[in-house]
Amino acid sequence: MRFQCQYCLGIVAIDDDALGQHVACGHCESIVQVPEHRFGPTAVIDDFVIKNELGHGGMGMVYLAHQLSLDREVALKVLLDQYSRDQEFIIDFVREARAAARLNHPYIIQSFAVGQEEGLYFLAMEYVKGDTLKEIMDHSGAVSIEYGLKVTKQVAEALGYAWEQQKLVHRDIKPDNIMIDTEDTAKLMDLGLARFDNDSLATNDDGDEVMGTPQYISPEQLIGGDMDFRGDL
Repeated sequence: MRFQCQYCLGIVAIDDDALGQHVACGHCESIVQVPEHRFGPTAVIDDFVIKNELGHGGMGMVYLAHQLSLDREVALKVLLDQYSRDQEFIIDFVREARAAARLNHPYIIQSFAVGQEEGLYFLAMEYVKGDTLKEIMDHSGAVSIEYGLKVTKQVAEALGYAWEQQKLVHRDIKPDNIMIDTEDTAKLMDLGLARFDNDSLATNDDGDEVMGTPQYISPEQLIGGDMDFRGDL
């Protein structure tokens, strides 16, 4: 693995069994501590230096990271091992993340890049300061009708744009995937983990498992069938 020296900001490569140890930086010779785990602060994945954990979901962990080449903060989603070992899932993941990266809309969190390093698959997205709609409701209770309609309108516009431009179906519309930024604007997340129109939603040959959240899933999605934008709406 690689990590960034805290003194000279050089990138240092070390063996995985050196996690948590103190080593000499090969650039400035300062003694620095290797991250205690693969995704600890200063760990490097491809072009991104991890700063801290932002959250986690059913498909992966999300970290605040710094993109070295463009000198900007991003939200970096790293897929869980179970998905990184599924070649069919990875092919779909890369294909649809690239399609989502072509979307540029004020109510959609932009996808920047998708890739892999040492068996780790990741998606780099726009970092938005704010809280999810779920966090807001957990803290303050139910939102007002006016506020709910405002958020619904913005998310519907985002979904309409994704459908018109790339025929993308989100499949997991829920308060957890709607970010409210500091300007009180809704931002739809995880379009990079969407599916194209009429793609099968089952994740294995038996069709026993489907992607989505039970409390919000549509009937056609629940049975692992085909769906289009109407399932999101």
